[in-house]
Amino acid sequence: MARKTAKRSRITYKDIAHTKVGMANLHKVAELWSKKPKKKGNKFGAIKVVIDGIKFDSEGEGERYKFLKSKLAAGVIRDLRLQVKYELTPKYEEKDGTKVRAMNYVADFVYFNVLTGEEVVEDFKGRRTQSYKDKRKQMKIIHDIEIYETNRKTLKDGIL
Repeated sequence: MARKTAKRSRITYKDIAHTKVGMANLHKVAELWSKKPKKKGNKFGAIKVVIDGIKFDSEGEGERYKFLKSKLAAGVIRDLRLQVKYELTPKYEEKDGTKVRAMNYVADFVYFNVLTGEEVVEDFKGRRTQSYKDKRKQMKIIHDIEIYETNRKTLKDGIL
């Protein structure tokens, strides 16, 4: 049987500085302690931007929004919506009472293309993760919706 130990609070500067080793190396302890850890960014290197008061996960997604907004003003598309949620699997409860959350896909942009007469579900992708690939397949199977992907290279072209 494992023995329970009391949780120790965070180590402070005083805890280290008031030991024999800490006193002997006080200048080193002070120098290391004062350095704050670097803030971690997005794991894919994406930089968040705000355009028209709307926060986007990447600069590319923000650029695509500006492009779609210009098409909206020109009358090529209509009903532009952002961050539209589609349910892929509903929430449920296992026999043992364990609750399982619903699985959703959130599209970056959904709009009606006036030229083709179809609704377009669009996602800006810097990198295609396995999770995204799986959700894309489920969108096709469950909702019969093909996701239109854009990226840095196809930012201002495609089906418009």
